[in-house]
Amino acid sequence: YGLAQLPTWFWLNDDPAGTDVTVGPLRVDGYSVTVTAHPVAYYWSFGDGQTAVSDTAGSSGSAANASTTHTYVDMGTFPVGVIVAWAGSYTFSGFGVTETVALGPVDQAEAFQPYVVQEVRSVLVGGGSQS
Repeated sequence: YGLAQLPTWFWLNDDPAGTDVTVGPLRVDGYSVTVTAHPVAYYWSFGDGQTAVSDTAGSSGSAANASTTHTYVDMGTFPVGVIVAWAGSYTFSGFGVTETVALGPVDQAEAFQPYVVQEVRSVLVGGGSQS
């Protein structure tokens, strides 16, 4: 849960955090193919019309560790979304030929999570005078 008028810290758990993801080598018709990719950008949408871009997945703990921060003005349930952009390359080799080709950036499908923002109000209770 978040609170209206206070910053919320956003980050991704279980993200490669800039680490290369490698698939392969795979064998295709006598060629060897290896694909390597890594996240290069995080496109956040906060469900209230505001967006942000970050170059890191962030981590929990503090605003300094977050991928991004956002302050909601009103309370409600907001669909927070993030798109991870990937870049990398593939290398194929075989029959005396080796070539590496750059890929990306390619955007991963946006993932959404509902985020509840509440409001806290102080209320003065009592009406008697104090001595």
